[in-house]
Amino acid sequence: MQADRTTPAQPTGGGEAPSFSPRQLLDLFIAPRRFFSAGPDLASPARLAMVTILYGIALSLNRIQARLSIHLKAHSLGLTPSRAWSFQEPLSSNWLFFWAYALVGGLVTAVLVWWIGGWWFGVRVRWSGAVDAKLRTARQVYLYSALLFTLPAVIGPIVITALYPDYRAAWSAGGYRPMFLLPFLLWSTLVSYIGVTVVFPVRRGRAFGWFVILPWVLYVALTVFGTVMLRGLVRHPA
Repeated sequence: MQADRTTPAQPTGGGEAPSFSPRQLLDLFIAPRRFFSAGPDLASPARLAMVTILYGIALSLNRIQARLSIHLKAHSLGLTPSRAWSFQEPLSSNWLFFWAYALVGGLVTAVLVWWIGGWWFGVRVRWSGAVDAKLRTARQVYLYSALLFTLPAVIGPIVITALYPDYRAAWSAGGYRPMFLLPFLLWSTLVSYIGVTVVFPVRRGRAFGWFVILPWVLYVALTVFGTVMLRGLVRHPA
């Protein structure tokens, strides 16, 4: 019985323009089905490279800010930071060091995103019923749906860089927190599900489990685990 399978709309090859029009980006955010059905050329190598690198930078920025938030909170409470703080201190007091570290880490992360993240996305597509799904096409859906998290994750730090002398000042002013990204992260998982159902002949129930339920459960678990681990970087004075 195939009634619960969706009709695929495979992206086509062609153009090399790496940018997106405002309408295409708007479709991705509020009309993802239209984006994946009749949006930009998803197979463009230039666009894929751009979104992969941006996603890597976004993840690197988010990781840095999560660590800095823990350390700065501990410092504000008068707690004694661990020796790891000696490396975190320049990140919080110098934008040049902050961005250099984020960009280098982002490039490394982008490689992992493409090979490991893309592979895992493809595995879930096949487990959802599209047993003949091409891995490259799966990577396309994965990376474009991640743009909903990537863009605000990169734009936010750029804005506070222009407004504050360093990250410590931005954090103290309460103008930006990584947790602000949570709605975008959750929406990106829903968009990935929509993209998968548009592009691949999957079973909707299975796809919803693999692309919405599983990521949301993992986000909660990783948030709790990460918070506990990061708090271990800080110790109370004896």
